[in-house]
Amino acid sequence: MTREIFDIAVVGSGGGSILADTAMITGHRVALIEGTAWGGTCLNRGCIPTKIMVHAADLIRETQHAASMALDGQPLTINWQALRERVFGKIDEGASMPDYYASAGNVVLYMAMASFAGRTSVKGEELFALHLKTAAGDVSEILARKVVLANGGHTFIPQGLGLEDVGFATSESFFTPEGFPSKPYESLIIVGGGDIGCEFAHIFASFGTKVKLVQHNVRLVPRQDGEISARLLKIFEHDGVEVYLNRDTVEAGRSRNGKTMRVVHRVTGEEELLEAEEIFVSPGIRANSPSLNLAAIGLRTADNGWIETNEYLETRVPGVYALGDLNGHQQLRHKSNYEATILAWNLLQEGASHPDKRRQADYDIVPSATFTAVQIGAVGLTEEQARWHHVPYKVGYLPFSATAQGYARGFLPDSLVDGFAKVLVTPDESRIIGVHILAPEASSLVQPYVYMMAAAKEPQLRPDAPAVVQRTMTIHPSLSELPAWAIGNWREGEEEALL
Repeated sequence: MTREIFDIAVVGSGGGSILADTAMITGHRVALIEGTAWGGTCLNRGCIPTKIMVHAADLIRETQHAASMALDGQPLTINWQALRERVFGKIDEGASMPDYYASAGNVVLYMAMASFAGRTSVKGEELFALHLKTAAGDVSEILARKVVLANGGHTFIPQGLGLEDVGFATSESFFTPEGFPSKPYESLIIVGGGDIGCEFAHIFASFGTKVKLVQHNVRLVPRQDGEISARLLKIFEHDGVEVYLNRDTVEAGRSRNGKTMRVVHRVTGEEELLEAEEIFVSPGIRANSPSLNLAAIGLRTADNGWIETNEYLETRVPGVYALGDLNGHQQLRHKSNYEATILAWNLLQEGASHPDKRRQADYDIVPSATFTAVQIGAVGLTEEQARWHHVPYKVGYLPFSATAQGYARGFLPDSLVDGFAKVLVTPDESRIIGVHILAPEASSLVQPYVYMMAAAKEPQLRPDAPAVVQRTMTIHPSLSELPAWAIGNWREGEEEALL
């Protein structure tokens, strides 16, 4: 059997596609392998389709609060069929990826599940063997000098609750033609109060669904600043979302009117039976490492399935790299893009021929955003983290209503649903160590601080150098991507035109 040999095999077409894009320029022979849908999690069931729905929800909420901005009229309502067409119109763009790469003879795409089949030697060269299996059951094998694992993660499904018998939705099943409901749910139980659960709670509550949000933790979005979590709870309650904190989910069942979930308070032991049309499960993400047969190359994962990597994104097996949801350094698409860009430089560009110029991944400055009832944007330490690590700090704080834009948008002083910004600095005010914002477009408002904090760690660069932006994570999807991605997208011949 003749097996094609590639310089790099990339498993996963989300962030991993950045390496394929780079190979189109450098000429390296790259295999891009995808097991589910072209474009990965973000395009098909994550940040992009959800933000289409979030933006519609934001506009509905804004018109519901129109009176605070001196506006009269009926609030907007959702056109569900038109929304469905927008969502799947975007998702379907992933199908064009093979056409995009077709012109590059050095990039070959495989729609198949990939797993390691061990190692082999060809003419004295040690290569990795990858077993590929299509949905139709066809099997083939390719060889690669290096392998980049970027096949993401999946929703963690709690076992022993009877969910499989009752039926449930996840972000994976929801964004499929058969899983997308014919109309908004009348009522919905959401299991999990992290970023995904809170985004879907905002979406469906805005569309008129009666939402019950169940969270195992004592607060919502527990990775965010505690004051933001508390304010988000008030906003949800104001918007009609029933929030059940510090609850264990015990048993899923069926009722005459739909589905049920029995929950128990983790301190008092009080039991409650929640009922809704559907149950949406979003308690967290687990890595897609089990399908890779890592044992075939002697690579073990951590107990939670994550693949440990060093600062160069190298695993414990030389020649194998991992990025994105697989390596445990936060499940964020912009983090995956950042890592893929580093690997593209180190494996395909100047870092490949000059090891002293290789770039390292730095996770000290990882921005995040939650697109919920009011956007959350954050970078750096929270107050809770600073106290835990005994980092001295002082806090700058300002309510959103105290700004001209805040008041113009209807945010009122002393309101329970007012937004705010919080900036943590060192006691001598020489350095910013954390920024946390709850306000419209917080994902973009926090971004300048991300660049500032990153520039401080790159003393060899001018603070206004384009490379500061290019080497820093820009929150995805946010408005900040517009100027960030313009850098490097140079117009040909522009210099001559200006002379």
